[in-house]
Amino acid sequence: MKKRFFTAFRMTFILMCFSSSLTFAVERNPFEPLVTSPDKLSQTASPEQYALGQLSLKAVIWDTEKKLALFQTDDGKTLIVKPGNKIGKKGGILTSIGDNIVFIKEGTKEVKFRLKN
Repeated sequence: MKKRFFTAFRMTFILMCFSSSLTFAVERNPFEPLVTSPDKLSQTASPEQYALGQLSLKAVIWDTEKKLALFQTDDGKTLIVKPGNKIGKKGGILTSIGDNIVFIKEGTKEVKFRLKN
């Protein structure tokens, strides 16, 4: 009976020591930069490099001071745009963001994007 207890205790102690050392080994250094090479910076998507037909509105984010529109491209990239930003290959400008709708003025026409329910 004592032998089983000590064996179980020893195994638990070993597992606790091993798991705590594993946890510390996996944690990220908070002082290490998230982006380590300049190549990664050039991979960010610009709202001006996509046609409006390639975009779909996924979310509208707002607080008391500002509103943001979150778009997803056909190739799965995410774009965050605020009023006044250029968007689209034809020089469109995001004019306003409502609760579930976004308006973009592209030349003389106005394009609406609605959130899907």
